[in-house]
Amino acid sequence: MKKRFFLPVLLVLSLCASCSGMIEQPGFVSIFLGYNESITLKEFEQSPNNEITLIFEGRVVSLQAYALKGNLPEEILCTVEEIEASDFLQDKAYKAKKGGLPISVFKIKPGASFEIGEDFKICGKVKAQNQFLDFELPFKGANTRPAELSFSSLKLGSASKEGFIRFIVKKSGNLFGVSLVNAGNSKEPDYVFPAFEVEAGNIIVFYWYLPLDGSMPEDGILVSADACNALEPGEKAFCFWAKLQKFQPKRTNAVLIRTSQNEGLQDAVLFRNPKDEEWGRPEIERAALEAAEAGLWQPDGDILNAVQANITPTKMIKRISQVTINHNAADWVLTK
Repeated sequence: MKKRFFLPVLLVLSLCASCSGMIEQPGFVSIFLGYNESITLKEFEQSPNNEITLIFEGRVVSLQAYALKGNLPEEILCTVEEIEASDFLQDKAYKAKKGGLPISVFKIKPGASFEIGEDFKICGKVKAQNQFLDFELPFKGANTRPAELSFSSLKLGSASKEGFIRFIVKKSGNLFGVSLVNAGNSKEPDYVFPAFEVEAGNIIVFYWYLPLDGSMPEDGILVSADACNALEPGEKAFCFWAKLQKFQPKRTNAVLIRTSQNEGLQDAVLFRNPKDEEWGRPEIERAALEAAEAGLWQPDGDILNAVQANITPTKMIKRISQVTINHNAADWVLTK
């Protein structure tokens, strides 16, 4: 008997199924085999060289795998190595339940390389008991050369006045996976940059929401000062847009740059409207503390040590220098 399961990355589906079917839930896939036994894909990891590690709860007898690039039909051979679960899980956050199902861990090594951000799939079969279960897992090529960004200026704007964040590229590389954490708007997802090559010294401009004319600009287009109010005469920048129609800016907030979902911070800016006595949301407070612990905001994440500024829709805060950065409120000035 064959069954197929899919694990969409960053997509959660809820499906109803009988004991002979399949269920997908956040973070894991469970395949019910009957007789009160099941296999659950609890976690997966992608290494910088695109090796994939699958962690199953339940006894997997064997696993076969191949890779597919994009929409190409040619199968790419993969080597599969079963890893001793106790060794692998020793330093991992996931712990098996005492007296629960055994853990099965497999490392899959594709026999081809993938470009940064390139779509690929790991497909194959899992053997459990006397059944074979087909699987297909989508991934994107890992970013082995992440670019590093530094905040330059920030304008909140309003519903009718477009706001933006201006960055300076400090280290050449690819933007893929670099994320912008807007702690004050936790209902909106963090913006994650697409695959795009940049060089040190380049200017990046990120807009909080899409243009008011309803257009959908292409990310990464190069613009000059006459088309971008974040630029000085003679400057050019690569522009990116959050895929939002509306945006309500927080005037007391913590905004962070994260290298990737699971990696550290690159930069941070904390700002406070003088009328606010507290951060207002636990997400902002946690982000402020994280920035301070990473050494990216001094002396600490207390709201009184944030940039004290009434950032109206017509004003912005600007970092005074990109050469001398002390990672504190004194680095910033309120300007038009």
